[in-house]
Amino acid sequence: MNLVKNMHRLRAMNALIYEQITGTPIEFAKKIGVSRRQLYRLLELLISLEAPVSYSRKMQSFYYSKPYDFEMELKKLYDLKIL
Repeated sequence: MNLVKNMHRLRAMNALIYEQITGTPIEFAKKIGVSRRQLYRLLELLISLEAPVSYSRKMQSFYYSKPYDFEMELKKLYDLKIL
């Protein structure tokens, strides 16, 4: 399922960005198993969630420009009953 894969990718991205060890965009994309284009789409999603993502050429890494807490949860709904 794409949603679950993307959730795992976003979590991996968050950890790498937080530690400032993403590498270049091409390296970052390889680390999370996506194309460079997909990486930028996922970064746009993070930014839409108000993540302050920046890139440093000197460090060759994406990083958070200010503190950011990222948390995601997927819950299954069981026993839905219509009354």
